[in-house]
Amino acid sequence: MSFVSPAFFLFLLAGRLAYGGWLYLARSAKGHRAISYGLAILSAIFYSFAGLKWLLLLLLVAWISYFGARKARGPAGSFRLWITIALLLLPLLLFKYVFFYIDVHNAGLDSLAAAPSARMQGVDALESSGFFLRLWNGPMLLLPLGISFYTFQNISYVVQVARGTIEPRRSFVDYLAYLTFFPQLVAGPIVTGSAFFPQLDARPIPTMDDLWHGAFLMLRGYLWKVLLADSMADLVDPVFSGGGRQGSAVAMAVLAFSFQIYFDFQGYTLIALGVGRLFGIRLPENFFSPYLARGSRDFWRRWHVTLSAWLREHIYIPLGGSRRGLARTFLALFATMLLGGLWHGAHVNFLIWGGLHGLWLALEHALGGRKNQRTIGREPGSTFAGEGRASRILSWLGRQGIRCITFAFVTLLWIPFRAGSEQNGWQVCVEVWQSLMGYLWHPVAWNGSFSVYLLFGAALSAVCLEYLLRSRPASWLPSRATGPQGGSGLMDLGQSLARAILVAAGVLTLLLLGSGRQEFVYFVF
Repeated sequence: MSFVSPAFFLFLLAGRLAYGGWLYLARSAKGHRAISYGLAILSAIFYSFAGLKWLLLLLLVAWISYFGARKARGPAGSFRLWITIALLLLPLLLFKYVFFYIDVHNAGLDSLAAAPSARMQGVDALESSGFFLRLWNGPMLLLPLGISFYTFQNISYVVQVARGTIEPRRSFVDYLAYLTFFPQLVAGPIVTGSAFFPQLDARPIPTMDDLWHGAFLMLRGYLWKVLLADSMADLVDPVFSGGGRQGSAVAMAVLAFSFQIYFDFQGYTLIALGVGRLFGIRLPENFFSPYLARGSRDFWRRWHVTLSAWLREHIYIPLGGSRRGLARTFLALFATMLLGGLWHGAHVNFLIWGGLHGLWLALEHALGGRKNQRTIGREPGSTFAGEGRASRILSWLGRQGIRCITFAFVTLLWIPFRAGSEQNGWQVCVEVWQSLMGYLWHPVAWNGSFSVYLLFGAALSAVCLEYLLRSRPASWLPSRATGPQGGSGLMDLGQSLARAILVAAGVLTLLLLGSGRQEFVYFVF
């Protein structure tokens, strides 16, 4: 079920009302079990829209993780841990990588057999000897919705239990509520058990403030998705599909995709966080103004934070991290980013994207990026002893220059991520270079170029707004009146309801505007 559809809004409204009624009926129940049942059942209904067979697969891997974690301690705990991780990875490898390889293999055989010169090169003899075999003649299986995310979340839980970070859950329903919580099930954020279960144990009953904050987060998410990300997609898709490549249009399409993927994924994350608040659950944030980063390491501390943390905890540190010499650190960085790219999809383009980010991280580490950030990239307000206003201005300009260079590198590295093939990605890179060098610099080919520049201005303004909202998180939300002049509880309730209704009306309007538009980018992962 698409988050950008009226159907999802109706499901959320009906589900929230049913959940509230369920909590009211079970208010005398001891512990948090009623909450776990409510969240698990509602999430199962949500995921069943993707297909009952995928729901059964989700329940199967949940049982493997739940049971395996309970056996991951003790004398044979390490062996059982690796067996559990292998079983959890098996569906992901099968659906996302094995069938992709089979499809590519069979397509290669078909193209080879159709080549006019193939039979002149002895392919007949090889075929008759059985050298070329089709690996699978049946239909290719679709990728289960959210399998990459819930696989990593399963592994995170098992590893945390094995390390003693958290205790294994006694109730399978508690674990289902954690794994299948529907706002984050499809595309994250990846939630750790240590962050979720304490909230569940505290019996999270959503308050009116939760409802208001959640609705406001959802409204921001839909604004970023419908008004910014989808508008950017209208500029990006024609260029990356092979058409509309005229002069500066290519460079601007690459820039537009950098904004598109950020506002698309951040929009989804805000919606997920908002829906979580409607049910009293606070999910972790995934973005911390990544396009204001100063360097590669700073970028990955801000971009897709939960995935970056997962890769660091489960791949980079076990490979040695930065504790075993420079060469081992470079290897760990490069391998981690390669696997991070491969996680996004079984395609050479994702490996190129991950590998280039790994090389950038290694180069920054070799050049002492941390030391540079402490000097050139100091935070506002920090000064050297005796420096004057001119030095502070130069320091500020230096920080902004580093941010611009980082953003430029990140934007260029999005090209292989977005391109459908290596050839297409290389062609886009060449055309961007030629465009920037002035060889093909022509007026923008899109109709109404003023609206395009206006869209980029809106995107930059939204990036700045995200930073301001983060730096002053409490100042942008109305709070209840306090003190002698404060209103009564009934008035507070009425104001909260009025605000929630206004926000809900805004969300519904955006859903109707975005109905039938592009799905979230990370839903395919």
